Amino acid sequence: MGLAIIISLIIIVLDQLSKYWILNNLPLYENIPIIKDFFSLFHIRNRGAAWGMLSNQSWGIYLLTVISIAASIFIFYLIYINKIKPVRITLALILGGSIGNLIDRIRFNNVVDFLSFTFGDYHFPTFNIADSAIVVGAICLTLYLIFKPEQLKNIKLFNRTTVSSIVKSEIESEGSLTGIKPRDEAGDELDFIEESETETKDE
Repeated sequence: MGLAIIISLIIIVLDQLSKYWILNNLPLYENIPIIKDFFSLFHIRNRGAAWGMLSNQSWGIYLLTVISIAASIFIFYLIYINKIKPVRITLALILGGSIGNLIDRIRFNNVVDFLSFTFGDYHFPTFNIADSAIVVGAICLTLYLIFKPEQLKNIKLFNRTTVSSIVKSEIESEGSLTGIKPRDEAGDELDFIEESETETKDE
C-alpha cells in the first residue's frame, strides 16, 4: 500500500510541477520546438476529457470533475483492498494521473496540456504527464492480466469480508425482529423437544 501511495504522489508532484513551469514560462497557445517536426511544448487548455471530448459543453467540466472525484475514490479503494503488487502499482499510476487532472479542474475549470507530438501530417492531441500516467497504468494493467489471466479471479472490486459481515448482521437482526432464530439455536431447541418426548415415552 505504501509503495502505491508514493507512486501516486510522485505522479501528482511531477504533473503539477510541469504545469507550473508551463503556466509561468509559456504563454497560452505558444509553442517551443524540442525535436523539429516531431515533439514540442505547446500550451493549451482543455475543458473536456481526453482528446477534447465534452470541451464544447458548458456543463462538461462539472460532470468531469464529479466523475474524477468518484473515480479517484474508487481507485484508491481498489488499491486498499487488493494485495497484488503489480495491480496496486498500475492502479497507483492511474490514481496519480486522475488526481493531477482533478486538481486542474478544481483550480482552473480546465486542464493544462502541453506535450505535443506530430507524425508527418498528423498532430496527436496535446496531453500532459497526468494523461500519460493514466494511459501507461491502464496499458500495463491490461498487459499484466493478458499474461497472467489466472490473477483476474483474485482481483477484488469490493471487500467480500466486510460485505459478508454486513449481510450476516442484517440477517441476524431480521431474525431477531421476526422471531426467527439462527439455525444453531433452532436446532438446539428441536433436540431438547425430542429428548423430552423420548423421556415421556420411557416413563
